[in-house]
Amino acid sequence: MIRYFFQDYILGQYIDWKSGECSFDGEEFVAFIKWVAEHSDGVDSEETPVEMLLGTMPEERLLDIMATVFGADFYMLNKTYFGEEVTTVGYPTAGGEVSHHGTLINQLGIVAASDKKEGAWQFIESFLSRENGRYIFMPARQDRLEEEIAKKAESKIPVYLPDGSREDFSAITEEEIEKFYAIIDEADFTSRNGIREEIINIVVEEMSLCLSSDKPYEEAAAIVQNRVKNMVQEEISSIQ
Repeated sequence: MIRYFFQDYILGQYIDWKSGECSFDGEEFVAFIKWVAEHSDGVDSEETPVEMLLGTMPEERLLDIMATVFGADFYMLNKTYFGEEVTTVGYPTAGGEVSHHGTLINQLGIVAASDKKEGAWQFIESFLSRENGRYIFMPARQDRLEEEIAKKAESKIPVYLPDGSREDFSAITEEEIEKFYAIIDEADFTSRNGIREEIINIVVEEMSLCLSSDKPYEEAAAIVQNRVKNMVQEEISSIQ
């Protein structure tokens, strides 16, 4: 729950990324961690639950915290599989806005201080203009994405139902396509590796000790405060 479900909330609620100040040593953070502990099994695992990989979610489960959107047929596939409407709510954030985690492949950028920007731009334009480009998931180019959606809307799409049977559908509605584009618009493509991942690892590492031993929550929170604050302020200093 800490690593995936509440990551955005923690990074936004308890860290001021402009000043470097943190508030992990306050009563609010301790109360939050205790609430999470009460609503989880207390086990820290790096592995994705099998039910999420195979689509065998129990009927009593109302929330899938790792649903992956591979294309415009996402809504149709899930709605058909579960037999009811599907809502993508995004991950909780400190400000209450919608947050979907976007994943990038073949990220390209130009160093701000480079004296070869023109040549770099030419390479990026050439890379993006490939007519026979192969895409593992979704293309970043709007025109290619629209082409893929049009092809799917015109073809039969197989759906494997909970009983193991297969049905072919070709009913991606305009409403579902609009919802799909909304997910892209709301997606946060900020890398979650580096300092963000390290901070969450620190929170899990230190606060988990309160579940597996008699270590006081306040003591663990004070350690989180010290470690994360130093890390964030070093990061801000390096950027400035």
